[in-house]
Amino acid sequence: MGCKPMADEQDKVVQLLTEYPLYRKMRFTDAAPLNFPEQLHLWCPKCSADRTLDLSDEALIEGYAHNWQVKAVSYTCHTCGTLLRIYVILRDHKDMLLTKIGQCPPWSIEVDEPLVTLFGEDSIYYKQAIVCMSQSYGLGACAYLRRILENRMNDILQRLRTLLETEGADTDTLKRVDDAMSSNRAVDKAQIAADVCPPSLRPGGFNPFSVLHDELSTGVHSLDEEECLEVASKIRAALEYVVKRMEEQQQESGSYITVIKEIQSKRSNRTASPSPE
Repeated sequence: MGCKPMADEQDKVVQLLTEYPLYRKMRFTDAAPLNFPEQLHLWCPKCSADRTLDLSDEALIEGYAHNWQVKAVSYTCHTCGTLLRIYVILRDHKDMLLTKIGQCPPWSIEVDEPLVTLFGEDSIYYKQAIVCMSQSYGLGACAYLRRILENRMNDILQRLRTLLETEGADTDTLKRVDDAMSSNRAVDKAQIAADVCPPSLRPGGFNPFSVLHDELSTGVHSLDEEECLEVASKIRAALEYVVKRMEEQQQESGSYITVIKEIQSKRSNRTASPSPE
């Protein structure tokens, strides 16, 4: 399989394989042979769980005068042995670029249920954004994602308000959210959401609402496709994290409240029951 790449190089190749859409370019500076990671960690539909995938085959498809080469690589599930991923990578030695030009199975464009519930009829825009991203059409992806934010920011704020109320936020904080929902500008709504975002929605101290605000403030029409794709990727990651995490916390809070009420009800019943003579 070749020598092992350095850690930072390996991380970049993993990102290229698992996160980059087709035709999005990644610049590299290492002149050493392209080495694929020996393992990936992805979802296995047969095991219905996250699994370790082992590098099972690697082949040089074509090369020309050492200026470019095309490599194919496949990965199988370490647990069940199912062939799960095939990637085809173009390496341009002249311009020092890596491009994923093939992937099987292709990117999924299915929208997760929590997002469908929140976005409603605008879910079609989210699916179109994913389609654009899968083909590296960054400007189109940004346009669809911004349409969703403009249409659904109040729904996101309402979910945020519910979470803040559950966590015991003060009345001034809740009023700021209410005032934000009266604003006509999505960027202003995102700024208020960033200001009041609770620690429970800040993984590693990163504020996803700040990402939404910053990317909404970016003038995408002055950016090229690659730069727009970067903006779209940040918006998508922040949106999916916020929506799914708020949904999870709401469900966890509801389950906890139900259990506590049942315990208190049983305790009250035992207290109210007359003592046996």
